[in-house]
Amino acid sequence: MVYRLARSRGLQDADADDLAQQVFVSIARAVENWTPTADGPPFRAWLYRIAHNEILKAITRRKPGSAAGSSSVQEMLHTVPQHDSDASVELLREGRMEAFRWASDAVRHEFTAATWTMFWQSTVE
Repeated sequence: MVYRLARSRGLQDADADDLAQQVFVSIARAVENWTPTADGPPFRAWLYRIAHNEILKAITRRKPGSAAGSSSVQEMLHTVPQHDSDASVELLREGRMEAFRWASDAVRHEFTAATWTMFWQSTVE
């Protein structure tokens, strides 16, 4: 999920891989201090905030004129959600997409290729 989030924010493949590693290092350092509370953020929102901050750091650390595809750094910064509610919704959507991919891979072998193709084209695409 972290990798796909980074890619959706305009980071290139290798940069997204590096970012995912940085996020997991940050989580490993901070997770023992995170405790769920009734009025605190859920774990997914906390995880998203760490990923969000690492993406912002990665984008703003780029030198002007460095390869960034067709998007400028300023445009990428504008695409990063600014509110925790947006962050939670996006992370929830990413989590559901990951769960769907996992579940569909787990049951795909139970169907013929033709049946699976019809399902995929009519329901997913």
